[in-house]
Amino acid sequence: MDTRARNLTGQPGEAEMNDRKWAVLGSCKSWDWSTSPDFYSALDAEFCFDHDPCKIGGTLGLLENWGRRNYVNPPYGRGLKDWFSKALLERAKGNLSVFNVPARTDTSWFHDYVLPNADEIRFVRGRLKFGAAAHGAPFPSIIVVFRPAAKTDSPVTTSPQPESTPAQSK
Repeated sequence: MDTRARNLTGQPGEAEMNDRKWAVLGSCKSWDWSTSPDFYSALDAEFCFDHDPCKIGGTLGLLENWGRRNYVNPPYGRGLKDWFSKALLERAKGNLSVFNVPARTDTSWFHDYVLPNADEIRFVRGRLKFGAAAHGAPFPSIIVVFRPAAKTDSPVTTSPQPESTPAQSK
């Protein structure tokens, strides 16, 4: 039974309304949640991951070298832009990064990092379950793919000069 106070009209009290508001916004006591094994396995079958820079409970992955094929389920919160910035550095090294993040299309990180740089944005149908949660997340998710940058031997290329035709004499 819910023991939180209700006002005289039987409506939820302030504490309950705050709980509901934060649940709707997707807030929680922790931003660290593991990916369900089935969802991860499907992505791994496609991308063959060799590294996960997002150990539960930390941001040390921002400081380490990533693998060639990275699965990135970063802590959700204000620091997401740092993870996308790191992915762009890893892309320049020739590394793939596949992110599992909230579909927050109204945020600055989405407009500044994802839209102009992602090679793919996949909207996940339904709500993902994280960790041992009994229910799906209170927000939609997207998979963001940053493929390795195309490598060339030199950033400068040359084109052959067009063959000159001999001047015809009159």
